[in-house]
Amino acid sequence: DAVRAAEMYIRASRLDSPRAWELLWKLLQEDGFHAQLKSRSTNGDVHANYVWATLRALGFDGILQARQSWISDDQALKLLDRAASKDHAPAIVELGLCYYSGRWVAVSREKAMELWAKAASLGSNDALVRIAITHVRVEKQENSLGQSIQDLDEARHAGSVLAQVALGYCYEHGI
Repeated sequence: DAVRAAEMYIRASRLDSPRAWELLWKLLQEDGFHAQLKSRSTNGDVHANYVWATLRALGFDGILQARQSWISDDQALKLLDRAASKDHAPAIVELGLCYYSGRWVAVSREKAMELWAKAASLGSNDALVRIAITHVRVEKQENSLGQSIQDLDEARHAGSVLAQVALGYCYEHGI
């Protein structure tokens, strides 16, 4: 399933896997991938919606445009919204990133945290890490961050590179 493979590569690249970028790039070059992605997205497949929107967010527009599969920012946001509305946790996390950074929408850290909390309730460890990181960056007071630091430490032990970076930030800043 090439679309699911792309989803896994995207998620791995978001967590700083250098190999995932190479594998995703090769997959995007394969004949038939873009037609399959477009067809499945049109039919409401949450994985295809997530992949297509996130490829736009990651700047793969050139490849998509060359294959006549390009979408606008508004269309990408709608695809993420559709996938998120069907409780697709990676799409909810990505939508949270949009609100956190102000990509395609107005910045709203509150909305980002709300979305990540929903994804965490669906079992997303990535969302838990992002919530903990946000608490660490905003509060910066060790006495109020016990649970966030514990969540980051558990994620670090589970292999989360993102949690390791966040803990490095904590050590660097004495948090």
